[in-house]
Amino acid sequence: MSVKRILLVDDDDDLRSGLAEQLALHEEFEPAEAETATRGIEKAREISLI
Repeated sequence: MSVKRILLVDDDDDLRSGLAEQLALHEEFEPAEAETATRGIEKAREISLI
């Protein structure tokens, strides 16, 4: 099974981390988080999404 990377970008910490926790419960997902669009782009580069 291939792991799917998902980048969650939202300024609501509780919403973002809660969703990441739920996704992490499933082995096929590898969530990453960012609080701003700028940080999201940086994070996407860090985890090789772009």
